[in-house]
Order: sequence, then structure tokens, then C-alpha cells
Amino acid sequence: MTFLNPLVLFGLIAASIPIIIHLLNLRRLKVIEFSSLQFLKEMQKNKMRKVRIRQILLLILRTLAIIFLVLSFSRPTIRNINLAGLGAEVKNTIILVIDDTPSMSVEDKKGTYISQAKKLAEKILALSEEGDEIYLLKFSDLNLFREDFEQASKNLALREIENIEVKDVSRTFLDVFISISKILDKTKNLSKEVYILTDFQKSNLPEDLSVLPKLDKSFDANTRVYIFKIGEKETFNISVDSLQVLTRIFEINKPVNLNASLTNHSSENGVNISSNLFYNDKKVAQKGIDIKSNSSGNFSFTGQIKDYGFVSGKLEIEDDDFLKDNFRYFNFFVPEKIKVLMVSENQNDLLFINLVLSQTIDENSEPVFSITQTSTQFFNSYKPENYDILVVSSPEKIFNLTPFKNYILNGGKALIIPGANSSVIAFSKAIENLGLNSMIGVTGSKDSKSSFTRFKEIDFNHPIFSGIFSDKTQRKIESPKIFMSFNYKPTLNGKDIINLENNYSFLAEEKIGNGVVLLLTSAIDLSWNELPLKPIFVPMINRTALYANANGNNLSFIAGEEIQFKPFKRITGQLKVQSPDGKEIVYSTENFTKDYIRLGQFENAGNYKIFEDDKIVAIISVNVDARESNLSKLEENKMKKFAEISFPASRMRILDVEKNPVEFISQERYGTELWKLFLILTIICLVFEMIIARSSKKDLKSIELIKV
Repeated sequence: MTFLNPLVLFGLIAASIPIIIHLLNLRRLKVIEFSSLQFLKEMQKNKMRKVRIRQILLLILRTLAIIFLVLSFSRPTIRNINLAGLGAEVKNTIILVIDDTPSMSVEDKKGTYISQAKKLAEKILALSEEGDEIYLLKFSDLNLFREDFEQASKNLALREIENIEVKDVSRTFLDVFISISKILDKTKNLSKEVYILTDFQKSNLPEDLSVLPKLDKSFDANTRVYIFKIGEKETFNISVDSLQVLTRIFEINKPVNLNASLTNHSSENGVNISSNLFYNDKKVAQKGIDIKSNSSGNFSFTGQIKDYGFVSGKLEIEDDDFLKDNFRYFNFFVPEKIKVLMVSENQNDLLFINLVLSQTIDENSEPVFSITQTSTQFFNSYKPENYDILVVSSPEKIFNLTPFKNYILNGGKALIIPGANSSVIAFSKAIENLGLNSMIGVTGSKDSKSSFTRFKEIDFNHPIFSGIFSDKTQRKIESPKIFMSFNYKPTLNGKDIINLENNYSFLAEEKIGNGVVLLLTSAIDLSWNELPLKPIFVPMINRTALYANANGNNLSFIAGEEIQFKPFKRITGQLKVQSPDGKEIVYSTENFTKDYIRLGQFENAGNYKIFEDDKIVAIISVNVDARESNLSKLEENKMKKFAEISFPASRMRILDVEKNPVEFISQERYGTELWKLFLILTIICLVFEMIIARSSKKDLKSIELIKV
């Protein structure tokens, strides 16, 4: 037993007061003999014996009452077994971890979960003592690789708690406990206390507990873990879990098709849930959604493009109990002007393609494609990186293919076509130098019209043809006669878009490095085929060029995830990022590697604009982890099982937020306080003292009467 207020024990001296008073009051009674009342002597002796016994009881009760009262004020405690022997002056390492993940934004009758956690954290810090090591951690700051954990003073920790806000970053209990273990490994204090204030989400712990880390070396017998469960609200929540942009080729005044996955996490049906689609903060579509309780569904959305350039998209559903998952951000790019460099040995080799790409949408508009023409002889005097797409006929006639190859490897796009006079051997060697497969001979002859092949299969799901033709029209598409073509089979990274009856490619797609090559195996010349005369030619060439230029933008990440990506073009200027709230972050060249740009972690969801100098070059969409939408609580037994596997020596307690943390922690830290027990014993002694004292007065009066 120990005493939290040991100085009060000096009050035990007062216990001698009843004894002193008792001794001073001892006296012999005067004896007056009554010869006729001899029989009363025996009665007197009996009563005196009773009085003395009661006086001794009164002395004991009064002494005990004083002793118990003094002990009550000295706050006696029975210390915990695991801390026995450490002494009263032991210092603590206090690790306070606050859950600031998106689910902590839910609000019940006591306020938001995060505000409840902050108030609880302040109460816990109030119990810290001078010399204690204090570490304040937030879920959003933790990851498996973080090592730099610094102590905070009590005042600094309190100020930091005031500034804590909910982040869009999701973290698990594995991240939390591994981070805590790194602090425990370096602390020298024997007594260690870990406080985790969380809404205790089910998704914070993996289903499979067999792969949990062993942390028993960090969490020893002197480590106490307290998990406070915050929030008990039964929520109505519908989440937007994912969103896919189905359209791959983006044109002004044309629709963009999307598919969204939504989940109803509650026991109540969602009826006519309002959903709105935005492009650049302008509403472009709205619809009502019905989704049954505890179920998921896919829903299609379509919105028409009205702006050129990079477009920030957002799908939003109506408010419910958890707002953070009611949004899904995405992006895409609509080219206003596509710079095309046309390279050929003879201008007539690309005549038909030039005519198609020079077309305008209407009389008042300009062509989408800005065309520059040159010959293969002068190709090396141009800088390919200044163009969005290269259309190259007769690549074998280019003296030095290295700039062309580097352009493709670094993310460039190209359409490569044989020239009217190309030979299979020379053409094959050229494309092989660019990273494609070699040709496997020739089918047909441009000098003979009697022998030809046709299209065998068109991939209508490919972005070049997707959405152009109806199912009925697809069956009626007339194949041109192909009099001559080079025999080509795609690489493992490539695929056929159109193949021929001879099972070789007519139009193939190859991914080389960071770039894309579309390969036609027959020259766009009437001596090679009749393609320019068929209705399919114009949309095929137009969308082939648009697709080749499509950068596949839609960079999407989860909040808190390390953001790194391959730039679509080489970044040479100053790189800066504009966050959704308008703040700008400038990055140095240290964030660039040969192939990647690394931007670190973004804590808030939204669309981030990437600038090179003052020109926007990309948009990054950051979304909340879909796991946050499951607001159901983790079973306590599963958490205890996790503790048994990962740190069996430590003691873990799971507590409701209603538990008085000050009283509970004091009891856990210093032991069970007994002051209430001693106060009750004091009252009992005083009650018995009053009863016995009243009875003793009556006996004394009767004895005095007998003496008289």
C-alpha cells in the first residue's frame, strides 16, 4: 500500500487525543454505605463493569474514527502488480494516438467523433507529470516507414491537439502499432502507457490475423495499452466507392461516359438519392438513384464536354451521416489543338490522311489538328518533342532513327505506315530498330487486283471504334480490298485492332517504353488497298490520331498514398502543384527522376493541378479510401486476439468513451484508491460512538442515583 498524500499521515498524532482525555477523566467514586440497601451493591458493581466496557469501546471507536479519517485524506492505494517495486517517483512514457481519419468526421449527440477524441486527449494529458515523456501521434501521420518521432512538452501537445482536424487519409491499426513499437524501442522509461482514441472501425484490422507482425519485444509487461472507443451512432451512409471514365477519346461537344460503383452500408433503403455530375465545377448531369440496404450497384453517367484542356470532374451524391465518401474525383483531357508532324518520302503517301485531319467540325471552327509536313530527308532537323503525334510514312528513309525512338520511349505517340514504295525488308528493319517486331513477309501485290484479302475482325471495344457504330451498323461495315500488306504479329505488349483474313495485323497497337505506336501494315495508297474509298476510313483515321494523342491522363490516387507518376512529356521548367483550396506548392528538381515525378503524399481529397511554369500539364485526382465507408465497429474479441498474437506480454484494455479517464487512469497508474473505504469506516465508527455514548450516559446517571 502507498499513500498519494503521505504528509497527511502526521494527522495520526490526533489519534492520541481520545486516549489522553480518557486518562484524565479516570476518578474513583465516593462510597456512601446504606445499611438497609446492601443488596444494591451487587447491582452497582454490574453496572460499573458495563460502563467501563463501553468507555473502552468509545475510546477505541473515537481513536479509529480519527485514524480512518486521516488515512482517507492521505489517499491510500493498492499498487498494480506489474509496477510493484518501481517506486513512487517512476517516470512514464505516454504515447497518445488520435484517430483523425475520415470516419472521425461523423457526428452524434455528443458532437463529432474528432471533437470527442480531442477533449478526451486533453483529460489524459492533464494526468501527465513533470519528467514524463510525451508523444502525440495522429493516424494520418503514420506509415510503416516513418522513423522520426519526437517528444512534445505538455503545453505543446495541448496546442497541437487544439489544431487537429480530420484528414482524408486512411490508416490501419497495423500502421499505428508498428509506429508505436518504434517509440517503445527507444524509450528508457520502465513504465509505458499507450492511449489510442478511435472510432474502432472494423476495416482497421485485416480479416486474416495469421499475417500479423510480432511486436512482443517492444510491448513488454510494463506497457499498458488503453483503447477508447468513440461514437456509437447507427449511421445511414451511401458511398461512392469507385468511378471509371469509359470514354478514351475526348472531343468537344461530345459525351463522356462514366461508370460509378455505389454501396449502401445501412439497413435502410436508399430511394431516389440525388447524384450530380460536375465538369470544371459546372453541373452537366443529374439523376436519382435507388439502392437497397446493405448492397452495392453500378450506375452509368453521361455528361457533355464544353471545355478544352484538362477537365476536373466530380461525382457527388446527397448528404448523409458520413459526408467524406459522397464525392469521387476524376479528370480527363480534351485537346483543342493537336500538333501533328507528318513525315513521308513522298507527300502523296499521306495525302488522304492529310485531307481527313484537315477537316473542321463546322464552317465557323478551325481544324483540331495543326499539321506540319516534312520529308524523311529533313526529319532530323525537327524536334519531335514539340509535337503531340508523329505520322510517319516510310520510316526506313529516315537517316537517323534515334531521335524518333527516344521520342517514343519518353512518352511520344506515333502512327507508322508503309510508303507506296516501301519494301518489306527495309520497313521491317526500321520498325525493329524502334522496338517493334519484324515483318514476316508480304501478302499480295500492289500490281495485281485479282488477288486480295479483307478485314477478318475489328475490335469495336477499342477506343478507336468504341461508341461510333451501333451493333447493327457493325455487322454492315464493308471491308476494303487489301491488295498488298506486310505480315505482322504484335509483341507481348501489343494487340490487334484490325486483323486480316490471313490472321496478320492490319492495324496494331504497340506500347514502347512510355509511348504508343499505332502501326498500319498497308500503305494508304489505292494501289495497296481501297481503304480511302470506304466509309470506315474517315472515322478510323480521325480517331486513330485522337487516340494516339490521348495521354490516358486520369491520374488517380488515394489520400495519404505516395504519389509518383510518369510524366506524359518531359518536364524542363519549374513544377508546382495547386491544391483544391488554391494553395500552391513548388517542387525542386530533387523530386524528378529519370522516369518519375514524386510529389509525396496529399492529405485531402480533390483535384490537384500540376503546372510546368504557368502551363497546366496534368491533373491528379485524390480520393478517400473506400474502406473508410464501412463504419461498423470492430469486434473486441478480434482486437484482443490481435494483441495476444502481436504483444502478449502487455496489458490491453478496451474502454468506452463514457469511462471517466481521469479516475480510471489514476487507478491504473497508482493502484486502487481506498480513501472512500476509510471514509465509510470513519462514519461507521462515529455512528456506533454516538449510540454507545448515549447508552453510557444513562447508566452513569443511574449509578449516581444509587450512590446518593
